[in-house]
Amino acid sequence: MQINLAGENLIKKAENDNDPKSGYRCINGVVSYVTYIDEVGVCTIGIGSIMYENGQKVSMKDSPISESRAFELLEWELRSKESQIENWANNHKIVLNSNQFSALVSLAYNLGAGVITDNGRSMNAALLSGVKDQIDSAFMAYVKGYKKVFGICIGTTLPGLVTRRKAEIALYWS
Repeated sequence: MQINLAGENLIKKAENDNDPKSGYRCINGVVSYVTYIDEVGVCTIGIGSIMYENGQKVSMKDSPISESRAFELLEWELRSKESQIENWANNHKIVLNSNQFSALVSLAYNLGAGVITDNGRSMNAALLSGVKDQIDSAFMAYVKGYKKVFGICIGTTLPGLVTRRKAEIALYWS
């Protein structure tokens, strides 16, 4: 399976519009993306990319990338998330429609596929149950960003994540 256009647009909007620190720049009509530190302190470039195809993490020392390169990184990571979600669904004999699959790929793009595929995680348990209220609650459990302050992990509800999770829920059930 592949993410559909609605899912891909959800990711693009969430990664660029909801992050006030987004590295998107348009100078003299030329679009480029610079590295930036996202709301939880992760070095990011492009459309929410934190890593390159070779496994190297994005660094603040990295040169800006073109719009086409940003989309290459997005596509590379989407293929990885799609594969992980599809394998998990097949292993558990869960049939997902296109919108359900796309909503889960969006969640995995933001948080990593383990939030869905790892036993014991709330989203994993909710999806295996198939119960709507549990699935909705599981999506909404992932709206906080965490930062370490003097060695203490502090969680803050991020409005952009609330918006994104609500959009993922709406897509999942549409």
